[in-house]
Amino acid sequence: MFRLIIADDEPDARDDMIACIDWAANGIEIVGTADNGTNALSLIEKEAPDLVLIDILMPEMTGLEVIKAVRQSSSADPEFIVVSGCDEFSYAQQAINMDVVSYLLKPFMPDELLSALRKAMRKTRVIKAVKKSKLPAVLVDFIEHDESDTCPYYPADLEHKLISALFSDSIASIKSIADDFIEAIFLKNGSSSQAFDCFLILYAEICRSLIELGLHFIDNSFAVVSNRVSVEVKEVLRQSLYAICDEAFSLVNNVQSSGFLVRKAIYYIQKNYNEKIALDSLAGEIHVSPVYLSSLFSKVTGKTIGEYIQNIRVEHAKSLMQDSALSMQDIAERVGYSDSKYFAYIFKKVTGRTPATFRNQMKIKTD
Repeated sequence: MFRLIIADDEPDARDDMIACIDWAANGIEIVGTADNGTNALSLIEKEAPDLVLIDILMPEMTGLEVIKAVRQSSSADPEFIVVSGCDEFSYAQQAINMDVVSYLLKPFMPDELLSALRKAMRKTRVIKAVKKSKLPAVLVDFIEHDESDTCPYYPADLEHKLISALFSDSIASIKSIADDFIEAIFLKNGSSSQAFDCFLILYAEICRSLIELGLHFIDNSFAVVSNRVSVEVKEVLRQSLYAICDEAFSLVNNVQSSGFLVRKAIYYIQKNYNEKIALDSLAGEIHVSPVYLSSLFSKVTGKTIGEYIQNIRVEHAKSLMQDSALSMQDIAERVGYSDSKYFAYIFKKVTGRTPATFRNQMKIKTD
């Protein structure tokens, strides 16, 4: 399901937004709430949501300041829906300039919120990625010309069942659940467009589950489906989902047979990232040869062990940079680098920005 954060300093407003919609049935999971701007920014950095519903006037940081900070320096890339009790044109204009999806004035009706969410869902990263794919011709119109503002009915229970099956069942069982999912989205929704949206939500969640294991789809699973326009949308989606399940199942099987050792290595790195980690000592912890571990790690994750360690250290450094009392030398030492110049070199290599530039972009002007 698409992941949502709600940020509003008014408890009643947050509770009303949570209660007014059957989120799971609309393909959305609330992964956190925040009562001020600083907490909202921290939560967005931690959870990397797909969608954020955010109030403008909040303590510590306004909603607009949060959006600006995320756009400038965060690895997260959510779509924002702004809510406000202030009917001021300047706020709306700033929000539009920041490319928010919608600007809702309180109080609003559930249907208005669902319409805004629908627009936001169709702009998320997974949709952008699909736009770049070689879609079967019969599906292209849903991406380019759909103007419906009604959220689909989403069978969240079948999503959970299918994701679980990827890690425990046979491919035949997985495809049986895929069949149930396809039948449900066409039975419960009034249009092929809504069914297609459900398919994309499931596709996003399968991708997310793979990413958590350090995996990703290698081929374009959509391209294996016939491009004949005469093929029914339902069958195109069914065959696409079969292809996606086949590839995901293969990837998961590979990581489960050989990836247990990699998971042990990752766990060790995450616990000891701020210490010197040599390949020999890491391999010794897992009781395999350094050469074998190095090859296996790259095969499963797509990264070398050195690259993975650098990425983990840089992510922790980003969090530490929020503390203005820490010098760059302090931060470098806390994440495992004794030389701040070398730390700066690694940081720029990973992020494309120097630590100083990154920290400056994180600062929110208070005057």
